[in-house]
Amino acid sequence: MFKVYVGSLYVPAKTNNLAGVLAKEPRRIQLDILRNLSADQLIDTLTVGIKENGSAEELAAIKPQVDQMVATMESFNEGNQKDVATLDFVDGATRIGLNGSAKGSIPGEPFNRVLTRIWLADKPVQTDLKQSMLEA
Repeated sequence: MFKVYVGSLYVPAKTNNLAGVLAKEPRRIQLDILRNLSADQLIDTLTVGIKENGSAEELAAIKPQVDQMVATMESFNEGNQKDVATLDFVDGATRIGLNGSAKGSIPGEPFNRVLTRIWLADKPVQTDLKQSMLEA
């Protein structure tokens, strides 16, 4: 397996579990891109992760926000090595950024909760990444 990105978690106070992270605000998940990838590849990774970490009821409830995330990330065109994508949860919304520029804001804590689970749930996208994000 080769790495596509390095993920980092930023919260105001250290916590070592998902519940603790979700109780903190503001919070950031940062993805430092390690290789070139298309917006579609990043979108596919995130949408699969959302589907794997949300219940049917949650997924139905956040579908408009997932669609908004997809539309926002389509504007990325291609992610290049050394790009930095940020997912900030502040004031009840997920703010998406790329290389320090705001790209969009998606309202709702339920969306951010499922999004955060991609990396920090019981079945994260990568177990060692979850551990390093919570231990840092």
